[in-house]
Amino acid sequence: MNAPDFLDRYHRSRQILRAEYGNSPNLMTPEKHRIDLAIESEAGAFAYELSSGRGLYGEPIFGMSIVRAYRGGRTRRCYRLSGCHRSRSAAMAVVYRMQNLYNFVRKARASNGEVAN
Repeated sequence: MNAPDFLDRYHRSRQILRAEYGNSPNLMTPEKHRIDLAIESEAGAFAYELSSGRGLYGEPIFGMSIVRAYRGGRTRRCYRLSGCHRSRSAAMAVVYRMQNLYNFVRKARASNGEVAN
């Protein structure tokens, strides 16, 4: 991925997240590590933010915030996918599972002759 593509993805992700959360920092995990698109298709996109902070007992925690953007500009928080995790890899596993499921469904639809988006 070249630099302009990365910047486009970053700005699109940031725009989607900002539509739902504004500019307010996350109370539990204020340190941002990564903002990107998990999935992007003609139907819309899923943007995520990986962040970190300290738990109630001082232990490191990692937050995953996911927002869905629909075609037409409407956005919605994905409460069931978002949450705190004990490690960075556990938080990123949510994104990887989403991507794997999306690719599986897309391939299944394509093999049935459906339009995959």
